[in-house]
Amino acid sequence: MKIIPKYENESAEFAEVMEILNSARSPKIRIYEKFLSIYGGGLVFPNTISIPDGFRYSLDFSESAEPSHFKKMSAQSLLQPQRILDERKGRIDGVADSENFLVIARSDTVADFHISLREEDAGTIYYWEPYGDGVNFIHQPIAGDFIEFLEMRYFDPDMGMSLPWRNMRSVDEAPAIDLDLNALR
Repeated sequence: MKIIPKYENESAEFAEVMEILNSARSPKIRIYEKFLSIYGGGLVFPNTISIPDGFRYSLDFSESAEPSHFKKMSAQSLLQPQRILDERKGRIDGVADSENFLVIARSDTVADFHISLREEDAGTIYYWEPYGDGVNFIHQPIAGDFIEFLEMRYFDPDMGMSLPWRNMRSVDEAPAIDLDLNALR
């Protein structure tokens, strides 16, 4: 797995996000804290995620939509601390206790990924997406922790590579580096 990191671990925003995360007091939250400390957010490759059964890819509700389009999306953007705080300023539509979640990642669609700060499931990653009617929303757990969320990724040739990866000669060239999952454990 590769990442183009967005180092930001000495900023006031980084310190504020770490303080918010530290309030959760969960070993699963520590995984994400380590990620932010090492990489600060960034763009990951591979970036395709298969959405588990029971979730629906919202952009095509037609009866003729291909089933495969309901199951996968690109989710390469792992937010850096400033963006996490920007997102925290507003409420998460359809989530009654949105103050107990941080938006940590974005998809290529309208979907977001949140980390729970709630005592009962702190560190669990949630999938959020509007149904398309502007009133109803999906907000369900998708991964038990941040490492599981990262491990969900794979390369899908049908979806191809997203920017900036498709403009690089190789995913191994700078500024990309290895994302070390062992360092997060």
